[in-house]
Amino acid sequence: MGPADGRSTDGSPTPGVSVVPALIAATAQAVVLTIASVGYGFHRDELYFRMLPAAWGYVDQPPLTPWLARTVTAVVADEPWAVRLPATLASAASVVLLGLIARELGGDRRAVALAAWGGAFAGLPLALGHVLLTSTIDLPLTLGVVLTALVALRSDPRWWLLAGALAGAATWNRLLVPLLLVGLVLGLAVLGPREPLRTRWPWLGAVVAGVLAAPNVVYQATNGWPQLAMGAALSESNADDVRATLPLILLVAIGPLLVPVWLAGLLHTWRLRRARWVLVWTAVVVAFTLGTGAQAHYPVASLEVLYAAGCVPVSLWVGQRAG
Repeated sequence: MGPADGRSTDGSPTPGVSVVPALIAATAQAVVLTIASVGYGFHRDELYFRMLPAAWGYVDQPPLTPWLARTVTAVVADEPWAVRLPATLASAASVVLLGLIARELGGDRRAVALAAWGGAFAGLPLALGHVLLTSTIDLPLTLGVVLTALVALRSDPRWWLLAGALAGAATWNRLLVPLLLVGLVLGLAVLGPREPLRTRWPWLGAVVAGVLAAPNVVYQATNGWPQLAMGAALSESNADDVRATLPLILLVAIGPLLVPVWLAGLLHTWRLRRARWVLVWTAVVVAFTLGTGAQAHYPVASLEVLYAAGCVPVSLWVGQRAG
């Protein structure tokens, strides 16, 4: 199967592969989430975000998600459906990004559709998109860093600047993006390709990320690193449950029936030299989750990327069977 099928033979995107299936899936998910946003009251986190005063940061999180909640409440309406508008948009953006990641890793139109529709109605991502949470906003930012890094490794290194900008922006919402950056650098250093690390572009991207993240670092440093204390408190109260339920979360996050797809993604990312760092990132996130015991849903973004990667060989297999 070659380019005439809309699929690359070397794991790079084939020109002309449409992302329309991803846009349709994102629209369908947005409709479902919008309908489901009415009929019941605020989630406890949404109530909390609405009551927080304007500030550079808080004891338990950076300022972005509370700012979104306050802004929508003031500009649109002080209603649950209004507060959930940013969550719906963020979740829909995540669906499109999953389709783009599948295409970036060599997927054809069918792979894009499988990645987008599976991601749109997977269990935990759909639940996260149902209410305004820091995890909801974190998902498209994280997937954006993954996509731009993959593009930078394939073609234009200037994409590292956008990857850095997205990583820096992610720190305004939640401080998990350093795990992605550690996995990225460590993965490239250990599994390759190492050549990009010898150029200036990834490090310029790191500078961009650092500049954007600086206000959050300053806030943490000048307030006694409160999120470290909060993480320790979460670990103390949640660790045993998190470690016990993590295997179940890995099973149900995308959906039990789709576990073989993200397992296929493990193999596909290994076959693509520029994508092997995704495996290291996944290992870093899982190890961090087990080590800290803070929240069991931390690996969701990496599982989604593996799922999108797995849609590429699954689509090829489906095409061969159909042919």
